[in-house]
Amino acid sequence: MGSHIPRSRKIVEITCPTKGRRGFSLFVGVILGLTAAVVLDLGAMLRLTVRQDGHSQQSSSLYAVPIHPPSREDVQKDSAPYTDGSSSGRHRNAAYELGGVSHQNGGAPNENGRAPNENGGVSDENGRAPNENGGVPDENGRAPNDNGGVPDENGRAPNDNGGAPYGNGDMPSHEDNDTEARRLAKEVRVLVWVMTCPDNHQSKARVVRDTWGQRVNKLVFISSINDSSIPTIAVNVSEGRQHLTAKSQKAWRYVYENHFHDADWFMKADDNTYVIMENLRYFLSGENTSEPVHFGHLFKTIVKQGFYSGGSGYVLSKEALRRWGEKGQDVAKLCRQDGQGEDNAMGQCMERLGVRVANSTDAMGRSRFHCFAPDHHILGNYPKWYLTYDANGATAFRGMAKMSDYSIAFHYISPTQMQVMDFLIYHLTPYGILRGFQQLNRPRNSTTV
Repeated sequence: MGSHIPRSRKIVEITCPTKGRRGFSLFVGVILGLTAAVVLDLGAMLRLTVRQDGHSQQSSSLYAVPIHPPSREDVQKDSAPYTDGSSSGRHRNAAYELGGVSHQNGGAPNENGRAPNENGGVSDENGRAPNENGGVPDENGRAPNDNGGVPDENGRAPNDNGGAPYGNGDMPSHEDNDTEARRLAKEVRVLVWVMTCPDNHQSKARVVRDTWGQRVNKLVFISSINDSSIPTIAVNVSEGRQHLTAKSQKAWRYVYENHFHDADWFMKADDNTYVIMENLRYFLSGENTSEPVHFGHLFKTIVKQGFYSGGSGYVLSKEALRRWGEKGQDVAKLCRQDGQGEDNAMGQCMERLGVRVANSTDAMGRSRFHCFAPDHHILGNYPKWYLTYDANGATAFRGMAKMSDYSIAFHYISPTQMQVMDFLIYHLTPYGILRGFQQLNRPRNSTTV
């Protein structure tokens, strides 16, 4: 009887010393026999083969991941064809050394473990994958946009006109029509030099550079030290209010000697002045830079013809700067070279050089250059000295109705306020309101005070 018992059952009987349990042993033997048969058949179905290097390789499409993920060395040295005829130079539909499966986009990781992304290309050696525009992000992680260029260091991407968004640093989602602003930017070239100091380089000067300074044709920062991060131009003058006049005179000398031919108009501003360049260019487009004239917010004291506030900025025509520059050493006799009151010192200088002041208000008599932040002018919270100095009648000259829609400049603007103003002017837009152009310039030759 024992000779007719299947091999698997014999093993069971040998391990069971009690004769009275033979029925149970037969039952267990049958179960084990069936299990072994199923295992053998499953192995044959999967056609698993063991390579010499000890890794299992399967050719059945039932499994997406081999039992043992190949190492980087396996990926590089494996060149045998798969059973489906494809080359195994890279593990097709296989997990790689990090334990992951091939990429969902239909390609396996390459020899460096980089898988193709949804745009059909693998990441480069820095892990940067091509985006939908066909190019990989640059070393700063900035990817080309749909206009074919990467954003600049300030995050501004080229728009469909082939350059960074005009001035406001915004993406082109606004679809603003800035044709007129661009035209004036080419036809009315303005240089602005900004008076700053080392303590303000990374706060005020930096924000000026990153906000309204972007819209200036030529922007120059004057300080007492060179700082390439802004950058600034150093003039040999000690810091302090008592030396503002000397700093201003040296700044004008630098501008005259280095940038006289780079602009049509030349403006001085502080590092807490906010300037709306589009409105400045519009105003100046109605004036003649060949005339000896300058503009700003007029004060009526100290100088016979008056002088312009330095804080809200003042603008010299090319002829005005030419007269100042060509006097050379004689200018020291005509113009005070140091001390406080930089703006009235420049006003006296201009008067002696025959450079006249002019009406800088708009056609409706509203102010364009403002000595304070907008809220001061809206509410009329003026200091007493301003009531004495202001040539426009500050007591009655308050409120939004007295401020030009094409206002040009505001003073005493903190870095935070500067960024807020940039947002309110260039980004915030009420839906459904399309504003047309206003003709707010006075007729030429009617700006004489």
